[in-house]
Amino acid sequence: MFSISQKNILRFAAPLFLAGICIFCYGLLINQHGYYWDDWAKLLVNRLYGPDGYWKYYAEDRPLSAWTHIVLNSILGYSPLNWQVFVLLSRWLAACLLFQLLSDIKISTFKTNLLASAIFLVYPVFTQYPISVTFHQQYIQYIFLFISFIAMVRSIKDPKHRVLLVIISLIFSAAQLTITEYFMPLEALRLIILWILIAPDYEKIQNKILAVAKAFTPYFLFDMFYLVYRLMMIRLPGEDPYKPELLYSLISEPFSTLRYLVTLAFIETYHILLGSWQGVIDLGISQIPRTLRVPDPVIGSWLVVIGIFIFVSIVFTIAWKLKVFQPLTDHPINWGLLVMGLVAILLGAAPAWISGRQILDDYHSNRYALPAIMGASLVWAFMISQITRNPKIFTFLSAAVLALFSGYQYLIGTEYANIWKNQTDFYWQLSWRAPSIEKGTALIFETEFFPNQGLFSTSSAINFLYPQPENPEKLSYWAYILRSEMAKNFNQGKNVNLHTQFRSFIFDGSLSQSIMVYYDPGRANCLRILTQDDINNPDLFLHTRQSLMVSNLGLISDKPPEEGYPPKDILGKEPDHGFCYLYQKAALAQQDAKWDDIVDYGNMVLAAGNYPSDPWVKTPHEWLPFIRGYAQKGMWQNAGELMVASNQINTARYQEYLCGFWDQLVTSTPPSKIKTDTINQVNQNMGCLP
Repeated sequence: MFSISQKNILRFAAPLFLAGICIFCYGLLINQHGYYWDDWAKLLVNRLYGPDGYWKYYAEDRPLSAWTHIVLNSILGYSPLNWQVFVLLSRWLAACLLFQLLSDIKISTFKTNLLASAIFLVYPVFTQYPISVTFHQQYIQYIFLFISFIAMVRSIKDPKHRVLLVIISLIFSAAQLTITEYFMPLEALRLIILWILIAPDYEKIQNKILAVAKAFTPYFLFDMFYLVYRLMMIRLPGEDPYKPELLYSLISEPFSTLRYLVTLAFIETYHILLGSWQGVIDLGISQIPRTLRVPDPVIGSWLVVIGIFIFVSIVFTIAWKLKVFQPLTDHPINWGLLVMGLVAILLGAAPAWISGRQILDDYHSNRYALPAIMGASLVWAFMISQITRNPKIFTFLSAAVLALFSGYQYLIGTEYANIWKNQTDFYWQLSWRAPSIEKGTALIFETEFFPNQGLFSTSSAINFLYPQPENPEKLSYWAYILRSEMAKNFNQGKNVNLHTQFRSFIFDGSLSQSIMVYYDPGRANCLRILTQDDINNPDLFLHTRQSLMVSNLGLISDKPPEEGYPPKDILGKEPDHGFCYLYQKAALAQQDAKWDDIVDYGNMVLAAGNYPSDPWVKTPHEWLPFIRGYAQKGMWQNAGELMVASNQINTARYQEYLCGFWDQLVTSTPPSKIKTDTINQVNQNMGCLP
């Protein structure tokens, strides 16, 4: 009869369990995520400058950090799925190594260690996991840090190979510190770990201290060397953006700085341990009263909650029955796990505080909590294990916490999936509307299209759409927001210069070489290149309408893109040529007065069953190129029908705008009887003055 020994169960149970959590929480959306925020810029470095470009890109703050990109870009390429899978595997491996570390230290029981590692996987304080190219580095740091700690632990248990294991530990510690300095304070956890391992072997306190100090000495010397290098020896081209401002303040103003630090530590530790649970507790429920329905992402997140709850409950129940989990009453309270967790939280968040940053600063600032997630997972695993001695209640609490955390991370993932969908939609439409754009062009937007992504991100992505010279001194395109302050500069004329530098990227342009772009899926279906025809468009802000004179359509040509552009390895397969494709092609043809082409596109739109009265139509301006094309070709009946139907989308909002367009169209086309009849009929139906 086939049997499975407890030893084999313990060997494979934790990695398989953690893999199941990963798949439920992150794997379901993995093919719907792409690139976000810093990802675009970091990929563009490789596209334009090759692997060597990363040294210059990181030169201003972390000169050695480039190596992870140099290694991984050659392996993963530009496929978003490759990067997402790599980060998912890295996260899983880090959790497995945390479990192994806790098991080697013997700081707690198997079940508590497993729970801590699972919480580490899904803890809700960090909500940017789909930003894969950027945050792959932090998971590599966790992997290297845990390997370093494990090697240190085993050096204590294996005196025969102690020197070799210490060297291995130092090598992995050095490797993770070449990436960022944010995990450096966690090196101090070695003291707690060494105390747990060594102190019980000695009776006198002074002997305990001496033994721990001796074991810690090589790590202390290495850490001191790193601090001297990071604070004094490193030479950056400019001012260090991560200089330890708080340390300098402690010297100059010790009392006020210390009071500030204690207050900040309390607030942010509270957020890490409890405040970050706000979204977990809500889990999309607050959206229901506003929408009067349960949104699909909320349904999906609760299905994940149910799935994880059932999965964890089954695994833990089996573990109890097979005695993989030891009875809760068999072990006294081990306060070392709680102490180690609390210290790890403070150490993990300390680098942000020292450099003048806070976890609660803005949308992206919770990345500073990444090194503290280990500590939070230890604290909550300890708390849950101490709340009850009843196996069923322990199983229920563990399953509920992991399920809610996973559901929240899934809900966050749906938001990123929507951002990626909007990004790919925007970039494909831009490539259809502007197959070629003259180099040195600034693209000016009314508002930032993609929430919390940054203009440098959008700018980098746009530079992917069009061929670039090899190793360019300057980028060909950059995106700007048309703030009211910028609009005031337009009074100086079109020759206002534009200059932007982001790390090693430089763009120089001028308002005379700009196009204005409108994109808002909430108010319109399709991207729109703005022109003077939009002077009365009520969908635009006033300062946008006043600035339309800078939008130079002459920078756009219908020259077919080169092979490989837009990059399908990044954006995926080209979408079906639906309404927005035909609209973009009609708008491009209108720019060059290709009226026959517009009529063909208009006929294809109508043949597909599209019409202004369709419920998905949000704005009439997307029908104007077709109306103009029909009118220019003397097809006034078609033009008139579409004109009246477009006005009915929202007469109160668009009547003045559309009447102005109709009047301009009438005066710019030759007379005919059918034109006169149509004009009278349209004016009567729309209430336009003749």
